[in-house]
Parts: sequence; structure tokens; C-alpha cells
Amino acid sequence: MGWSWARRAEVRRRTGALLGLALLGLALLSTALLSTTRAHAHGRPPALRQLAIDPDNADRWVAQATWGLATSDDGGESWRWTCAAAYGADPTFEDPRLALIDGAIHLASFGGIRASPGGCDWETSLSADLASDLVVTPDGGALALIFEGERDRLVRYEGGGPAETLFEAPDDVLFDRVVVAPSDRSEVYLSGRVPLGPMRERQLVLLASTDAGASFLRTDIARVGEEYSLIVDAVDADDARTVYAHALNFDGEMAPERVLRSRDGGASFEAVLGVPQVGGLLSLSGGRVFVGSRLGGLWLSNDGGNTFARIADESVQCLTRRGDALLVCTDQALDGFALGQLALANAARGEIVPLLRLDEIRDPAVCPRCSATGITCPGWLPDIVQDLAIAPEAFGLTEADLPGEAGTGAPREPVVPAECGGPLAASGRSGCASAEEAPSAPLMGALGLLLLQARRRRRKTRPSAKSGAKAAAPAA
Repeated sequence: MGWSWARRAEVRRRTGALLGLALLGLALLSTALLSTTRAHAHGRPPALRQLAIDPDNADRWVAQATWGLATSDDGGESWRWTCAAAYGADPTFEDPRLALIDGAIHLASFGGIRASPGGCDWETSLSADLASDLVVTPDGGALALIFEGERDRLVRYEGGGPAETLFEAPDDVLFDRVVVAPSDRSEVYLSGRVPLGPMRERQLVLLASTDAGASFLRTDIARVGEEYSLIVDAVDADDARTVYAHALNFDGEMAPERVLRSRDGGASFEAVLGVPQVGGLLSLSGGRVFVGSRLGGLWLSNDGGNTFARIADESVQCLTRRGDALLVCTDQALDGFALGQLALANAARGEIVPLLRLDEIRDPAVCPRCSATGITCPGWLPDIVQDLAIAPEAFGLTEADLPGEAGTGAPREPVVPAECGGPLAASGRSGCASAEEAPSAPLMGALGLLLLQARRRRRKTRPSAKSGAKAAAPAA
């Protein structure tokens, strides 16, 4: 029998809570070391979590962050912010998976996949109880992992309309990540877990396909200690049968997470490295493999993962290839900057050059006043100012206007101003820079959908009395 949504949601919620508590503890320690009293509006340290570069426009960068999105249209020279509530995400625990498809932003999270051509108006391009991953394939298509009804599914994502199911998860498996081999799109790898259950132990799972996702062979990997899930990270750029993954561990600080390698298409794995809380893994041509730790450290292998050397100490939150350089998301509280660049030609030196501090992201996204982003994000300005450590005076605010330690960052329904068809007059402080526009029927429908989805998500993730009675049994 498959897993119900309530069980799936509880699994996700509790795993996210554990990770959030660990990160919050780290943030509090960092704050004490840096002698600052500024609290985080969302209860976790602000950071970029994933960075995508438009394959058709090398100057367009989009980063998924703990508060929403950070976007640049000039190759990282300047940035703008978008609040997570604009596309219906909860910044207290959601980190939607990001993909750029035909120039549009697509975000996979609770409720399915939300999409926007320019980051202003958002629509649900694929409805589901949960979308856990979304990746672009080498041929320009996309694959998504979704949970709808009773089981996880791998689907071909077309950016709208019904999704074609390629593979349905076994009864006992929950999917977390999907990766397609860059040199052969027929080689697809899924990773996940068997969660703890009656008469069943936790198990790490990898499924491998050689026919573009039509069928899969399963490999169960014995877990070590408090490991609870497998995250497949990358396939070797030159060899579609060499796969890299890491095992998530409840004891992420005490017990380093194992980095695993398979050289036979996922049939067997060997541990090649151990780092606390893997924050990114990239496999490039010529046998170069980079592994970063969220708690500090960047490792490089030049021989396909046989040996590794620690080359830098920054706290790696994500890794992205950009031409002849590596973009490294970091922890600003620990490293002094949020995004840096490492030249691949002399990567062994480990010299990460700072590119961005969070307080430099001062301007909101350029959107019409009556767009979903234009209506929603002005109410989140104090949260953004606090998260990015911007002087509140720059926006006509004071410290008293900021959420402070009591701020939760929880979703708030936007007040639609009168000029956008709402019952109340505009506040006068716009979150987006553009001429004001009259509302359209599609816009109001999209806003209604956004609010409905927010309510659905809160109902689904709110533990019931029945689920609360089971809370004593840990589940991952």
C-alpha cells in the first residue's frame, strides 16, 4: 500500500524541521561570533541555495534563496529580490527546486510547479501535492519528481498541461532527486529512501534507467549510523555510468555525510569522501569533481574521485559551473560574502573571489504594480530588509518596523489595493518599479489561485490530532 499525503507531508515537515534547527543553531553561533544583534526574519540564516544560469542568455542568473529569489540580468553585476510569497512558497522551511526552461522560471515545491516568464505573474504549470525535484535534460526537455495521491512519480514536464508519467515509485520508496547524464540522456538516475515504518528499517535507494526513464533497476544501499536518504548529485561529464551521490545524515555535524561513487551505472557504490552536510557536488570533464560542505570546506579531485584535497574553507551552499569558472554560494555570516567565483584554471589554489554580499540586493524585482509579485512583495519588505541586513533607513523604515526575534516569516495573504481591483486603497509603498496597470481577469484569477494554494498548503502541513499521536516515532 502506498504512502498517503499526510504521511508524506509529515515526513517532509519533520525532516525540514530537523535541518532548520541545525541551521538555526549554526546561525546563532555565527551571530554571536560576529557580535551582531540582527535576527533573521525567517528563523534560519539567509543564503542562496541554488543558482541557475539561463542556457540561452549567459548574463541572466536566477538564485533560489531562503527568502525567495535573487535575479541578475547582467552576469551578477547587480541583483534584485522577489519574496517567496509571490509564488506561494513558505520561506520558513521551503527551498523550491529551480529550473530555467525557455527563459522562464520554474519552481518545484509544495502544491506542484509554479512558473513565470519574467518573475512577476505566476501560474501553477503542474499541480501536485508535492514536487520534490525538477531538472532540464540535455535535449532541452525537463523531468520532474512529483507526489500525487499515493505514490511518487517521475514525469516528463512540458511546462503546462497534463504531465506524462514515465515511472511510478515502488510501494516503499520516496523519491528525492533525479539526474540525467549530460553525455547520454537515456541514462537517468533517481535517488530516495525507504522511510522508517512498521517492521521496516530505513534504507537508501538508487534507481537507474538506460531507456530515458521508461524502466529502472533498483539498488538498495546499506545505511551507516543515522543516514536516512540518498541524494544523487551528478553524473560524470564524460562517462554516463559513473554516478556521484551523498547520504543525508541526522548527525550531520557529528558524523560526516558519505560521498558515494558508482562506476557501474548504480549497481554498486563505494564511499570516496566524508564531509559534514554536503552543500554541493559537481563533476566536470577530465575527472574533476568538486564537493562542498555547508559547515565549511571545498574539496577537489582531479582523478575522478579516487583522491580528494581540501582547497578552500568557505561554507558551500551551492555550486554552479559558469564557463571557465565555478560559482560558489557561501554563508555570509561565516565567510563575509554570499556568492564567490573560483577560476577553474587554477582551482587547486582555492582562491574564491567574492562577487556578492546580501545587503547589495536592495532593489525589488521590476514588475507591474498589479502583478502577483507587485501586490504581494511590498508587505514583505521589512522581512527582506532584516534578512539581507540592509539598513532600514534606506527604505524609510526603523528597527521597530522589522520583524525582530518574534518575526516568523510565515505566509501572509496580500491585501489587493484598490487600483488592482481590491477593496482597500494602496499603501503608497510599491514593491516593484514600474508604471501602475489596471487589473485583468487572468491576473485576478492567478491571485485567487495563489491564495487558495497557500491555504491548501497550510492545511496539508498542519499536523492533525491523529498525526500528532504518532509523532513519537521518528520518520525521515
